[in-house]
Amino acid sequence: MPTPIHRTLLDLIEADLTAAPALAAGNLQRQRNRPMAAGVAQQVSLYLLRSRGRQAMLGGASPIEWTTTVGVECIARAASGVTADEAVATLLADVHARITGSAALAAAEVRVSTDHDLQWDDDALDERIGAATAIYTLRHFGALSSITT
Repeated sequence: MPTPIHRTLLDLIEADLTAAPALAAGNLQRQRNRPMAAGVAQQVSLYLLRSRGRQAMLGGASPIEWTTTVGVECIARAASGVTADEAVATLLADVHARITGSAALAAAEVRVSTDHDLQWDDDALDERIGAATAIYTLRHFGALSSITT
């Protein structure tokens, strides 16, 4: 069964985030998943937000240039003496470094835009939990007549 190219992007990012040493102890979800389980210190949620395609050049069989937006939500539980914002800051920085420096994305000719969107949030039910979402725009190409690999 063919794999949609957009799912392939998530596969590449997941491989980067779970490569040794795995971020969030490998606790990565392929969807937004709150609340975080009680015994978990960190969690990363990876999901597609949207994608727009356009033909790179008019006419012929030129490929579709896709602009795909991916969300990566980082959630961290603060230890004693640490704020929720501080707890999530390190995880967010590590996620950002892995995605923007991804050799796997580069090898697949996926370009990570230099425009990034970071959003912070608090968990309404637990003040020790910090959350931050990094939104990345990825540019990649696909065949004119298909959205699969």
